[in-house]
Amino acid sequence: MSIVVGLVQYNSAFHHFLPYSVGLLQACVMAFAPEPERYRFLLPRVFAGPLAAEACALAEADVVAFSVYVWNIERSLALARLLKAQNPQCLIVFGGPQVPDRAEGFLRAHPQVDLCAHGEGEATFVTLLEALPDWQTKDIAGLSWLDAEGHFQTTPRAPRRKELAELPSPYLTGVFEPLMAAYPETSWAALWETNRGCPFTCTFCDWGSATQAKVHRFDTERLKAELDWFADKRIGYIFCCDANFGILRRDLELAQHAADLKQRTGFPGALAVQNAKNVSKRTFEIQCLLARAGLDAYVTISLQSLHEPTLKASGRSNISLSDFATLQARLRREGVHTYTDLILGLPEETYDSFVDGLCTVVEQGQYHAVNVFIADILPNAPMADPAYCERYGLQTVRVPAVSYQTPVQRDSDGITEFQQLVIATAAMPAADWRRAHVLLWLTQLLLFKPGLLRIPMLLLQHLGGVSLRQQLENFVNAADSPLLQAMVQALHQQARAIQQGQPVFVPWRRAADDQLTWHTANEAVLAQLVQQGQLAVFYPEAERLLRQLWQQSELPLTVLDDALFHSAAILHLHHQLDLPGLSYQTRWNVWDCYQNLLQAEPVQLQPQQRHYSKSWSGAPFQLRWRELNLPAAPTV
Repeated sequence: MSIVVGLVQYNSAFHHFLPYSVGLLQACVMAFAPEPERYRFLLPRVFAGPLAAEACALAEADVVAFSVYVWNIERSLALARLLKAQNPQCLIVFGGPQVPDRAEGFLRAHPQVDLCAHGEGEATFVTLLEALPDWQTKDIAGLSWLDAEGHFQTTPRAPRRKELAELPSPYLTGVFEPLMAAYPETSWAALWETNRGCPFTCTFCDWGSATQAKVHRFDTERLKAELDWFADKRIGYIFCCDANFGILRRDLELAQHAADLKQRTGFPGALAVQNAKNVSKRTFEIQCLLARAGLDAYVTISLQSLHEPTLKASGRSNISLSDFATLQARLRREGVHTYTDLILGLPEETYDSFVDGLCTVVEQGQYHAVNVFIADILPNAPMADPAYCERYGLQTVRVPAVSYQTPVQRDSDGITEFQQLVIATAAMPAADWRRAHVLLWLTQLLLFKPGLLRIPMLLLQHLGGVSLRQQLENFVNAADSPLLQAMVQALHQQARAIQQGQPVFVPWRRAADDQLTWHTANEAVLAQLVQQGQLAVFYPEAERLLRQLWQQSELPLTVLDDALFHSAAILHLHHQLDLPGLSYQTRWNVWDCYQNLLQAEPVQLQPQQRHYSKSWSGAPFQLRWRELNLPAAPTV
C-alpha cells in the first residue's frame, strides 16, 4: 500500500528557511524504512499562502506532519482543521516546541489534531508510518492522543539519540532539491544543527529542561560537507540552531571552514550563532574569526538579569561583571561588535534591580546594543508550570505576535499568531513594569539606534562620574520640558497597551517608502521627532537637563557643548537631514574621546580646536573638518 505524506513547516517572517525539521523526518524515512518506496512525499509547505490553496496542495495526503513554533501554530491549526474537514481519514500529526508535553488539554481543544509527538521525532515518525493503519495497537514512544472513547492516551518519550551521526542529513541526501527547483527565484536560508542539548536549565527556556542537559554532537566531516553544500547552493544566511556554539573544541574548526568557504566562494553570506553562555578563549576566537570573515557581525553576550535572586529563581548563572567588562574590552579592541540580552519580567526582578542591571551593562562597556525581551511563557518551559507562576506571582497577557520591521497587513485568512507575555510579577507590579519598560525605551532612544544623546551621556558617566540611571531618570521626570514629557507619556501609553493585549511593536509609516511597518516604541518616537521637525525643540530641552547634571561633575560646560554638537550632527547626517551653512568650532577632543571609549582605549580629555563645516545642501551627508593649531595646554 502506497502512503502519501505531507509535511508542513511554515517559515517566520524574516527568512525563507529550508524546512530542516520536516526535512529530517523525510530523510529518516527514506533511510530507515524497510521499503522506502512505499512512501511518496509531497512538496513541503513552507510559505504561508491562502489556506484553501494549501489544503488543495495536500489533498491527496494520507498523513500530514506539522512542525509548529510560536510563529506558525495558529496557521498550522487552521490548515489542519481544513484538511480534516476535506478528508477525515487523513492522519494529522503535530510536533515541535509549541506542542505541550502535557497534551490532553491541547488535543481536546483542537480535535483536528490526531497525534502529538514529543521529544526527538525522527525515530517516532518512521515507526508511526510503518505501523499504519494500526498504529494505536503498537507501542510507539513519545505520542499522545485521544482514543475512540475520548480517553487521553500517552506513551513515554524515547530516550534521546546519542549517536547523531546515524541521522541522515536532509541537505546532503537531496531532500530539498525538488523544493528548490520548484522555487528557483527564492533566496533560501538554512538552519544548521551541529549538536543537540543544552547543559543549562533556565526556567524561561524549554531547551535545557527538554534535553536533560547532555550535549550530543553531529559528525564533524558531515557538518563540513553541509557547509560545502550551503556554499554550492549559494545560501545567503545560515542560522545555527545550537544552544551554545563554541562549547565544543571542534567548533573552532567548523568556524574556520565556514570562513575559508566565504573567502573562496563568497558563501555563505552570513552565519549567525548563539555562542556559549560562559564565553571562553575558544568562543572569543570563534567570534573574532566569524566577524573578520564577515559572517557574523555581532557577538551575543547574554546575561538576562544581573539580579542574584532573579538568577537563582530562573535557574541561571552568569559570568562575573569583571569578566563581562574584560570581555567587552577585548572584543572592542578587536573591532568586534557585541550585544547583550536582558529579559524584563523575570521572577524576583524589581524595578530597581532591572534598571540598575540595564545601566550597569552599559557602564561596564556595552556600547553597541542591549536587546531586552519581555519574558515569554513557552509551553514546555519550567516557567509555564502553574505552581511556578503562582509562587512568583507571574501575570501574563496574550498579545498578537508581530515581527519587527515587517509590513502591517491583515492575513488573508484572518489568522493571528500570539505570544504569552509576563506583564507583572509579585516583585514587579504592573505599574513598576510600565516604568521599567519606559526607562528601557528611553535608554534605546538616547543611547542606541543611533542615540540622540549618546556622546554627552556616555562621557558624563565615564569622565564625570554621573551614573546613567541618574541621567535617565532625570529625563523621565523632566516636568519643565514639554516635549520630553510628551515623549515619556507616549512610551507609558505603549507600555500600558501591551499590558492590555496589544502587540509589542507599534505601526509606523516609513517616510522612505510610505509603507506601514512594525517598529519599537522608541523608534516610533524618534521617527516622529525627525519627520515633524521636532529635533530643534528636543535638543534645547535636553541641553537644559544635561547642564544641571553636568554641574555635578568637574567637566567644563564647553565639553557638553561639543558633545551635543557631535550627537546632533550624527543624527542629522544619519537621517539625511540638511545642515545648510553649518559651521562649528569645537574646543575639546570630544570625538577622539568617544572613539577611544568605543575601542576600549584610554580616554583622556584635552583641549583641541577643530573647525567643522558643511556649506552645501544634500549629499554627501558628511562633515568636513580641519585641525586648528593651538599652544600646548594641560589635560583635564
